[in-house]
Amino acid sequence: KKVKMNETLQSIFSRSSTRKFTTQKVSAEDIEVLKKAALAAPTARNLQELRFAFVEDQELITRISDEVFRLMDEEKNSAGKKLMQERRAANVFYGAPLVVLISARDEKWSELDAGIAVQTLALTAESLGLGSCIIGMVDTAFQRSREANLPALFSMSEEESFRIAIAIGYKAMEKEPHQPEVPEAIRCFN
Repeated sequence: KKVKMNETLQSIFSRSSTRKFTTQKVSAEDIEVLKKAALAAPTARNLQELRFAFVEDQELITRISDEVFRLMDEEKNSAGKKLMQERRAANVFYGAPLVVLISARDEKWSELDAGIAVQTLALTAESLGLGSCIIGMVDTAFQRSREANLPALFSMSEEESFRIAIAIGYKAMEKEPHQPEVPEAIRCFN
């Protein structure tokens, strides 16, 4: 049976991680659509515990990135450094003009809810003609025990913890989506 492609399926099947962005800012209209999409993402038991920080300030984005690289050096994270060097990335957000930080209170399902929300943002960005890259490596920079204390900089309450980030912007490169290589990933019980 042939699947009838619609805009939603096209966004799902065409999306891939963007690791190089142009400097063009995301329009205010598109940011409003992204905000609405983030808030439309479902949460377990409708707790709505997620908080979204939409960051366009390049100095703040650079500050987060610099802290991540500093911590990679401090923690001797050679694998992380090597990965960023292989990708020729001077910034963990790949030069994106918009970064969305997702945080949440420590509820049972908050990590899962953040995953649903970040995927919602990624697909929304794709449908708007924007690229995105989901980024988890910045979590160490948001640990409250760190002296830079980035949670306070982004007005995260004491009950909130960083969950995930997503870089969004106009693609400066095109990349084919990954083709699934794990046939045993799908199990059917008919």
